[in-house]
Amino acid sequence: MQLNTSGVTTIRVKDNDITIRFGLPACQAYASMLTSEDSEKYFSGVDILALGMAKLLLAAYENQCLVKDSEPVLTLGAFMEFVEDTLTDNPKEAERIVKVFTDSRYTKVMVDRAKETIEDNKKKQSIGSLLNLTHSANSDLPSSSTMLVPSENLNSGGKGMKDGKRKSEKRKKK
Repeated sequence: MQLNTSGVTTIRVKDNDITIRFGLPACQAYASMLTSEDSEKYFSGVDILALGMAKLLLAAYENQCLVKDSEPVLTLGAFMEFVEDTLTDNPKEAERIVKVFTDSRYTKVMVDRAKETIEDNKKKQSIGSLLNLTHSANSDLPSSSTMLVPSENLNSGGKGMKDGKRKSEKRKKK
């Protein structure tokens, strides 16, 4: 089987052969699903669920429409029906489509950038940890001066403080 790096393929939806393109807009839609607050609707661990696949195919269809300057006419429902039928009746076709997505040069760029971002974040975290350790080792302050702030007090609209003074400051004055 020849490697398809264009991200372009044809599928049959609602008795019509349509071309889909896993280009940058489709990759952005995929990344948005991954990072959304309700990502569990689209993914189970590393596996894409039927709704995630339908949204990805819709994005690939809209991507192709953008390239061809045409108006999309198919909806998410049409792609959901396609995914359900394909997963049930022809799982090999679903595997083929996923392979076109993963082999797309645009997907590879997205994955490479994500890996770079993860590595950069790991480096920043390790540098930050190193700086914290250095700061702790060189600190003249006794360790008892460090105070943890309970998260429920953050953005509490001033609860726990009156007139801009901490309760402990008021007690000292009494």
